[in-house]
Amino acid sequence: MRSGLLALVLGIVAAIAAMTLVMYAIERGAPVMGLLVVGLYFLPTVWAYAQHRRERASAVLLVNLLLGWTVIGWFAALVMANGKAARA
Repeated sequence: MRSGLLALVLGIVAAIAAMTLVMYAIERGAPVMGLLVVGLYFLPTVWAYAQHRRERASAVLLVNLLLGWTVIGWFAALVMANGKAARA
């Protein structure tokens, strides 16, 4: 329960930060900000690899690529990346 709440809070903070950075990048035309936004966009995929959930990371990447542009899809990818690994 606690890790799910942490993922939700991190996701909200990342989404707010991404929106702020996009607005700033559009206003200033700064390519560095664009790179930061791309990094935040792929945060769920990076998180899955960092948690050594490589069997799930490809699915997270697919959801992130196809549905990450929607807020719900991005949060779904983040939840998938944070979920417990299946036991063999």
